[in-house]
Amino acid sequence: MGFFGLTPKHKEYTHQEVFTLIHYGKGFTFNDVYTMPLHLRKYYLEQIVKVAKEKEKAMKKARSNRT
Repeated sequence: MGFFGLTPKHKEYTHQEVFTLIHYGKGFTFNDVYTMPLHLRKYYLEQIVKVAKEKEKAMKKARSNRT
């Protein structure tokens, strides 16, 4: 391997981020995400996590109100 380029571990992490944004981001394409600036990719991933946590919190609250 030359000086430049991603390590295999970093490649796997990058592709996991790409998959997550394509799967949960609803509308992103592979090219959109792969070429997206890192700060934007991180922002969108954080938003997906935030929404998922809010959803989980609302579901727990709804379950506790039923009992």
